[in-house]
Amino acid sequence: MLMCGGADAAFGRSFTPASLGAKLWLWQDPNQGVTTAGTSVTSIVERGPDALTGTGANAPPHVIADANFNNKASIQFTAASSQSVSYNATLGARFGGLNTGCRGSMLYRPGAAAALTIWSVGNGGAAAQEWRMRHNATNVLSFVRTGSDGVSTDTDIGATALTLDTLYLVSWYYTGTNLYLFINGTVDLNNVAHSTTTLGTLNAFSFGKRNNSGGANAFTGYLGEAVIMDATTTLAEHRQVNDYLAARYGLTIASQSA
Repeated sequence: MLMCGGADAAFGRSFTPASLGAKLWLWQDPNQGVTTAGTSVTSIVERGPDALTGTGANAPPHVIADANFNNKASIQFTAASSQSVSYNATLGARFGGLNTGCRGSMLYRPGAAAALTIWSVGNGGAAAQEWRMRHNATNVLSFVRTGSDGVSTDTDIGATALTLDTLYLVSWYYTGTNLYLFINGTVDLNNVAHSTTTLGTLNAFSFGKRNNSGGANAFTGYLGEAVIMDATTTLAEHRQVNDYLAARYGLTIASQSA
């Protein structure tokens, strides 16, 4: 089954993430472009300029009218099933060595403590380089780097304890040397020096699991729309993305500061 949504223009929105043009790396929207087998996502065509196809693995459920997402669609992930949605090398390669940085925003509802990997970009090897966002056992978010030595470290850990089964707008800005993390627009990591170790060729991106280690450290919870942009995206543009998502999902957020 292919699910499509109505045009944003029908709701009077002059700005959508598509307004970013070539700055937009990914716009995954569970309300559009989803193909299912029964209720499980088999693929999703994202709404960015390249219309990349994400492949569902291990049958992540597609929740069409999720009351926790303002009655819009979400994708459910369960760690025990290692469910994921993965994109090909086109998206992974855009992260390069991460030294050019990136921006992102996503609708996120954690389902369990130690929910682990929310998203990951890596080169797909069992003991290879990787960068990922994770939900820790204390319900805080962190960014984990796995270097060429195969060692993973939580060098940058947020301070805000999230409440399970609560919808958040999570956004980040990585300059290539420093990292910012925001929860509903409020700063959680503020200009933290982040490792600039080159991660080599990154050719895989996944929501819901690690790209390396055979997909270990999978995620439990729900994801709505996710927008990933290059680092040339301005703060004003990132705020517009956040405002668009917040309005669509009924969230009240602060104005992101970086």
